Amino acid sequence: MTASRRIRTAFVAAAAAAALVLTGCGDDTDVEDTIGDFTEEVGDTFRTGGDTTCREFAEQDPDEQRSTVEDFLSEEHEGEPSDAQIEGASLAVTALCAIEGNDETPIRDADIQP
Repeated sequence: MTASRRIRTAFVAAAAAAALVLTGCGDDTDVEDTIGDFTEEVGDTFRTGGDTTCREFAEQDPDEQRSTVEDFLSEEHEGEPSDAQIEGASLAVTALCAIEGNDETPIRDADIQP
């Protein structure tokens, strides 16, 4: 391969790389749609706070349950919940799930007083 051919090849490769960088692999809406779809899938897999179902709550260890209840209380009320509020809400959620008997019931249905 001659020097001029190498230069031409390098120039074409550089131009192709520049074109890819400048045009991207799709428009912004494709990227936004993909990110939105991924976020929905993750949200369905990892529910937090009041959206957590009784089944998911029952499968959590005690520390995770406490964190879930704390997230739920933070969603519902302004400020950080006290330890007493977290304990009371945990009992209410446990009672709801035991009495309701429906694994798909969200814990936000528990009768929790602020």
